[in-house]
Amino acid sequence: MSSLKKKLSRLGGAGPGSVGGFGSSGMRRDQKLDALRSAIRGIEDREEDPSEDLEAGASALGSLLSQRASRPVLPPSGKKLPGKNEESEHGTLRVVESWIGPIDTHGRIRASLALEAAPKVVASLSIDPRFSETDVRGALYIDTETTGLSTSAGTVAFLIGYAYFEDESLCVRQLLLPALGAERPMLHDLAKRIREATMVVSYNGKSFDWPLLRTRFLMNRVPTPPLPPHLDLLHCSRRVFKRRMDSVRLVDMERELLGFVREHDISGAEIPEEFLRFAKSGDPGRLDEVIEHNGHDLVALAAILGELARRFEEVRREDDPLDHLSFAKVAERAKDHERAMAFAEAAAQGGADADATFEAWMIAARTARREKVLEAEHRALCGALHIAGRTSISELYLATAHLELSKHYEHRRKSLGLALIHAEETVAVEEEEGCEKRCARLRRRLERLERLRRQTKL
Repeated sequence: MSSLKKKLSRLGGAGPGSVGGFGSSGMRRDQKLDALRSAIRGIEDREEDPSEDLEAGASALGSLLSQRASRPVLPPSGKKLPGKNEESEHGTLRVVESWIGPIDTHGRIRASLALEAAPKVVASLSIDPRFSETDVRGALYIDTETTGLSTSAGTVAFLIGYAYFEDESLCVRQLLLPALGAERPMLHDLAKRIREATMVVSYNGKSFDWPLLRTRFLMNRVPTPPLPPHLDLLHCSRRVFKRRMDSVRLVDMERELLGFVREHDISGAEIPEEFLRFAKSGDPGRLDEVIEHNGHDLVALAAILGELARRFEEVRREDDPLDHLSFAKVAERAKDHERAMAFAEAAAQGGADADATFEAWMIAARTARREKVLEAEHRALCGALHIAGRTSISELYLATAHLELSKHYEHRRKSLGLALIHAEETVAVEEEEGCEKRCARLRRRLERLERLRRQTKL
């Protein structure tokens, strides 16, 4: 009995390294210990001889103690900590810095292409008019690596990467946290750069990176800098590519837009563990791979912005018609009517499926109506009617085309007879009652018009 109690005593006072994983039953190791302690107290209180039960309990405890090896201790990597120390007024920074030249490419696209993005194009892509007056050359590209996927106070940005252009070259600057609790110099450095920037560019930064950084500023009592207009390229990519791509992660956009495929890239799931290992042991391990991963992200941001803007600048016939359709929708939302019309017509004539072609013709018709271009509106509505009737994709689509043509003839061309012909085919949209009201109104107008003609002849 005394031997068993000694084991329990030692086990209860074990340090952090003794915490085990989850067993097959789903119980944590400390829960199992509590259960064993309770069982032993019950055995001791029993009147019969408890020796056999205690022997079984000792065996169970021995088995539990043998599970103490959680993860094998990795041998030292022998690597040096990446970067160099820089002294600042707020403390020491660990900095990794590199430069991407004006003709250097990420895949097949130059990072410096971002400098050619016109502010009005960026404003339309982002559906944010503030960017129409923003100097893209002063953009700050931001990406972080963190100890978790939450933006709560317990998550730390242990690597803050940012990039900016000087002349035509992109400076990639990455701040590595040398130890937990030493964030203030990094945050002050980042805050200075944000204050100097004309805009911030990120990928999912509105939902993750910036809320996390804002929390870190607050937790470290560093004044949070006012954020300039923030362009989140994830949102832009979703608007354009979600129709034909299953995923628009950054690595997917690198492959699709830039022709860049990462080889031997560290998994995002492994990144937090690498820093925590470094924080515990001081061994850099694979931090160099984490820094390379983050550097690729930053260069990709500039290249993606440049390529998206270039594709949105003018219609390229070699692009997928689904992309043309998405660009048309983005331009329509941004009230960029000329560009919406050009992309919608390209999508409609590009050989996409019937649904996409119909939608493209309808966007073209709406845009032409807003611009008061009657012939273009009529052509687009006839195109929509043709594709809806030829493929029988939907009675609703067909009725919608008839309804818009009826309105077009009635209100813009003043051709009541043609308006009535199309109005009679709108039941699927307006239902019987609405269709009948429209037709009755048109018949009354036609009758009045006919009476006026007779009176004029007399």
